Amino acid sequence: MSIAFQPRAEDSQPSHTAFTPFPTTPRIPDNDLIALTTDFFDWLETDWQLPVFIMEAQRPPLPPPLALTKAFYTIKDLACFSGYCQPYVRLLLRNHGIFPVGPGKRGNERVYRKQDVAPLIEQWRWKRLIQTLDHWWHRFFPSACETCTRCQKNRRDPFTRQLHCSSNDSLFRLRSVFAHFLGEVHHLGSVAAWWRDYHMGPWGKYTSSAWGIVFIYLLDRRLLYLSNDELLQLEPIRNKGNHELTRLWRNRRPEEYHQFLQALKATNYKDNSKLEQAWRVLCLFALLKYGLSGIAELGRPLSAEEILQVCSERRLVTTHLGSGIFLPYPLTTDIRVGHVILDDIRHYFWQYAAGQERKSGTKRWDQGPCNWQQMTISVIEQTLAAPMYEQAKGILSRRPETERTLINPWRISYKGKLADAGYTLLPSAVQEHLMTYFTYCHQEKHMELASLQGRAIELIHFFTWLPPPLQPGKG
Repeated sequence: MSIAFQPRAEDSQPSHTAFTPFPTTPRIPDNDLIALTTDFFDWLETDWQLPVFIMEAQRPPLPPPLALTKAFYTIKDLACFSGYCQPYVRLLLRNHGIFPVGPGKRGNERVYRKQDVAPLIEQWRWKRLIQTLDHWWHRFFPSACETCTRCQKNRRDPFTRQLHCSSNDSLFRLRSVFAHFLGEVHHLGSVAAWWRDYHMGPWGKYTSSAWGIVFIYLLDRRLLYLSNDELLQLEPIRNKGNHELTRLWRNRRPEEYHQFLQALKATNYKDNSKLEQAWRVLCLFALLKYGLSGIAELGRPLSAEEILQVCSERRLVTTHLGSGIFLPYPLTTDIRVGHVILDDIRHYFWQYAAGQERKSGTKRWDQGPCNWQQMTISVIEQTLAAPMYEQAKGILSRRPETERTLINPWRISYKGKLADAGYTLLPSAVQEHLMTYFTYCHQEKHMELASLQGRAIELIHFFTWLPPPLQPGKG
């Protein structure tokens, strides 16, 4: 029987030197509105492959940021910024309570202070940006149906009918959501600043599904890095169907996707619900979380130093010798980065189950969030290890630890405390000596695992049977 390392209290604390499976640097600057907007529309067309209905439609250039270099501006200057005629600019200034600094001298125009007109100029630029983006959206909108109520209300403007036609509701919502997102990034300065302000927003309640596409884009471009809890709290992503969760993968690597599908079928699991769970877990906690284009990246072998690091962080499933004693290393040196990812998910599921047991007393040690079973991760690992990919090889190597029954480590700890006989209840010095002894027996004396397991149980019984030491002055 195999099990993950027994977690300790300090294991839940963040480490500044923790193993990072993949790069986390954003693929584009998160504080450059022009670059962000351009990349999003490129991504929609080439990666998300949103259908294009007007191929000849060109993207007009986005209005650049305005550099207000002068201390004072005339009505003529402001008309150039806004695109409005001068009389209308004067009217806008009066309506906003903005007045010239003083009466103009003969032959000179009245001037306005930069600090007074800057907010209004920024409003004009933002309005022009949104108007320009409508032309960018135009190529994705199919023709209006001409029969719905909205089309009938906008008979004079064909473009407006396209945008507001009832048959284009999903695109219209995406357009509105992205404009709102851009506005907040513009106001706060960066995507990171936006998430700091909005990560506690109403994402767990009903939110437009269009937000799901925006979040998938941000994750794919590594503009956001979310924990497993945060991913599940995002209702716009959590409620996406498997077809949309796998969309980027299918579009970018259709052959690899098909190979995974065939390998998944070859596992011969008859429970379709577990197969559906496998798709969702893989896409959410591996591909989307780390911004991966496909599963090939999961096959990168770890160096000896990286294996030591993940073992010291207790992130790998290793052999359980009994009573909470675990080998401090895997039985094979062929460890891939995908093994670490899957074992991270296992620990997340196990820890969730332990938390539910403490809250409700329900003993479902193998049931993760959303009623997902721990077996789901085993299905994914078997599928990735199947020799059905490039050159008839697996993405991952097979591990003896995970081909046996796995038990929740929190359950081991719970049972040990009830029996007052767990390894973690021993003094730290005794734990250290026992681990050194078992490592020596396995690596130097080449003792069989069955013999080690028997010896582990005997030693735990011995140490936990011993009576407590007498107190000075007693007995």
